[in-house]
Amino acid sequence: MLKKLAQAAQQDAHRLAALVQLVAVLAMLRELRSLDHKAPWVPKGETLVPHKERQRLFHGVLSHVFGRQDHGEQARLFDAALREIDHEPAEEIARLHGLLVWLAWDSDVALREIHDLRLSWEERQQRTYDKARLLAIVPYTAVDPIATQEAHDSILHATRVTQLQQASNWLRVNLEWGRNIAHHATCLSDIRGASEAPEIGDIALAPDALPRIITRVSGQSIWLCDLNQKNPEIGYLASRVTKLPV
Repeated sequence: MLKKLAQAAQQDAHRLAALVQLVAVLAMLRELRSLDHKAPWVPKGETLVPHKERQRLFHGVLSHVFGRQDHGEQARLFDAALREIDHEPAEEIARLHGLLVWLAWDSDVALREIHDLRLSWEERQQRTYDKARLLAIVPYTAVDPIATQEAHDSILHATRVTQLQQASNWLRVNLEWGRNIAHHATCLSDIRGASEAPEIGDIALAPDALPRIITRVSGQSIWLCDLNQKNPEIGYLASRVTKLPV
């Protein structure tokens, strides 16, 4: 599927079809994960889809779908696919976000403290980029009823009973966070001119109007996270970036 997405990103058409196929793949993965704790022929404690492979799929999908594919500020497969729809975004786009939120939970991606002094540099980077991955999918999911329902139903369907309370709390926290971001991202008049200095892990609005996570701050320059695994940062003058108060 990742190869299919990589090919779709290089095409001038049929990019929406690749995302629809991705929805089918994620739905199948969800069913396999459900069998892990429902099928009697799956040994207790084992899985049909190893955690490492689920995480690799999650990272790869976000890189291909929501990462920039070249040096254009809005050259994302997701944006290109939306331009192939001549009306309101299709239901499958909403389902895609909901399924990716489920896969984030299933891949142990969460909002975690970034500024803990006990963290190594690698741990801090991992948490920063996990936050960036959630930022790509959670705000849309939080304000779209179909996406919210898909995330809720998928987590309920594919999560072990012993983890349902934890999963429910995880989803609630993330959706509240997403709604807060969606609100501030559309109310720029309330945040222009904020004097608080930006820090690594903060959310900022880039010149391409996309909320992104700050990965580095140096003098008059700020680097923001991009989910493209080959080019994971974008540099801007600090004056061109607006920090969101979330």
